[in-house]
Amino acid sequence: MQRENVELVTDGIAEVRPTAVVSNDGTERPADTIIFGTGFSATDFLRPMKVFGRGGVELSDVWSDGAATHLGIVTAGVPNLFLMGGPNTALGHNSIVFMVEAQTRYIVSAVRHMRDARRPVLEIACRVQDATYADVQQRMKKTVWVSGCRSWYLSDGGRNDIIRPATTVEYWWRTRRFRPADFR
Repeated sequence: MQRENVELVTDGIAEVRPTAVVSNDGTERPADTIIFGTGFSATDFLRPMKVFGRGGVELSDVWSDGAATHLGIVTAGVPNLFLMGGPNTALGHNSIVFMVEAQTRYIVSAVRHMRDARRPVLEIACRVQDATYADVQQRMKKTVWVSGCRSWYLSDGGRNDIIRPATTVEYWWRTRRFRPADFR
């Protein structure tokens, strides 16, 4: 980036020609190499989908102050929504496959419970979700992931709702059994 023949252009691209790039403002820049980095926001869960919960509340609005869930799988106010790879389930130290397998077992157990109990609606209790989210955020404070550096893991409010601040064995232990009493 420090070389004279390198330029960072953040304008939108209108056209790519054989030897140049034309930005939206009409500026033509000679180029033999283009690195096109569109960026992303890891903290915008579910986008561009819109998910609505009870009372028509949009989940992204509910999560604007923190993507609170229970185990990254279920969230209060949105019955029958089961997430895989949800908030605070990504890892910086192990395989996400392990997490997805644990989530799959948990979700299958929940759906079986719904079928067997003839319970068509299942929603995590707020008290359970709040305790789980508070625990995750408290543990997160002791990690490098929120040590003051700026990263794509952090929301605008400085929270890390991406990485799981615990071991995969603990996650397996917490998801190994579906607990109907955790639901309203």
